[in-house]
Amino acid sequence: MLGSVFKPFVEKVPVSVMARGVMERVLNPDQLNAWFDRTADEQYTKDLLFSSLFDIVSLVVLGSHRSVHAAYQASQEDIGVSITSVYNNSTVSRPTPRPSWFVTRSNR
Repeated sequence: MLGSVFKPFVEKVPVSVMARGVMERVLNPDQLNAWFDRTADEQYTKDLLFSSLFDIVSLVVLGSHRSVHAAYQASQEDIGVSITSVYNNSTVSRPTPRPSWFVTRSNR
């Protein structure tokens, strides 16, 4: 999921390999999608998975891409929806974290 973000670190700093493993375990797509399905009040998943939206936004936040559109273009084949769908979902996909989510994370 975060491969392009961590690639420079993996090549130069072995400790980041462990960090990558932890991040991929905690933020794996199946867990993110399950969390979204359990906690979303009004939103739903049709064609764009929450994990795909998370991946796009994380690429921008972590500096791999300068914009959502650039991150989308880099991941377009994996996502399978239009950029309009990504933008529409990014403005409404705001699940409220619930205590059960934090308990799940702390138990890992």
